[in-house]
Amino acid sequence: MVEHGAPPPESVGLHEDWVRPPIVPEDLRARVRQLTARTFLRSRPVLDPVGVLYFKESSVTLSVTQCEMLAPLVGRYGQTVYRTELRDVLERSGVSSSSNALDLHVMRLRRRLCAAGLAVRNVRGRGFVLEPA
Repeated sequence: MVEHGAPPPESVGLHEDWVRPPIVPEDLRARVRQLTARTFLRSRPVLDPVGVLYFKESSVTLSVTQCEMLAPLVGRYGQTVYRTELRDVLERSGVSSSSNALDLHVMRLRRRLCAAGLAVRNVRGRGFVLEPA
């Protein structure tokens, strides 16, 4: 809480907020819900519509094809996404969907995601899992 007449804080962290009294109880509850939601969103990767992946304090800009490939991995974060699903994504994108092409795209994706603290792990004979590095 910031006293009446005091200047507002210059910087506010991801897990903090500030208010000036008097605050209505329903406004306080709404702010607590927003802080809780912000914490949850930062614990999982979030892919925005313009091609930026956010994870914790990092962000990475991705190409259109990388975004399309990453969408199912983000949607099932921590779970296996099958190679056939990612090959279908490549096919719909109009690029080669061969096994070698998929491996090349995954390799490039791994390089980009490394900067955000994420890794694409191979699940032998099945597919890939997106997880923290």
